[in-house]
Amino acid sequence: MQCYATAELGVIAYETSALEGMVVNESVILEIVRPGTGDSVSEGEVGEVVVTSFNADYPMIRLATGDLSAVLVGRSPCGRTNMRIKGWMGRADQTTKVKGMFVHPGQIAEVAKRHPELGRVRLAVTREAEQDVMALAAECANAAHTSGLRMPWQLRCKP
Repeated sequence: MQCYATAELGVIAYETSALEGMVVNESVILEIVRPGTGDSVSEGEVGEVVVTSFNADYPMIRLATGDLSAVLVGRSPCGRTNMRIKGWMGRADQTTKVKGMFVHPGQIAEVAKRHPELGRVRLAVTREAEQDVMALAAECANAAHTSGLRMPWQLRCKP
């Protein structure tokens, strides 16, 4: 079975033997909000997961996870009575995790800014042999610097 967890909060929700969504951990308050606004969405509507934990050692008030989910209506067939969510349904932004660390779009933009010979850049994150693999694809700002087409949108630049 699976669980939904973060490094900051630990387990937020977990699967049960019923295998119908994930039951929210009783030690947290979970909200589903419209990304960027913090406004609650209707039950069943997809939105960003925001979690509050009143842990005395490490309290977190309305931590916006950046992850998307939705509330499942009704009780779990396993008998648990707490709120259920559908589970992880994607990201609310373009931030992604690579080897447990977040990579933000601004970091990719900073790399591009440091190299004026680059035009558009795109970070591709894949899995190979159960490991995260990150590859930065770029096209040249000036076609005179190209040495070959790797993909329709990716050009190699001469030094």
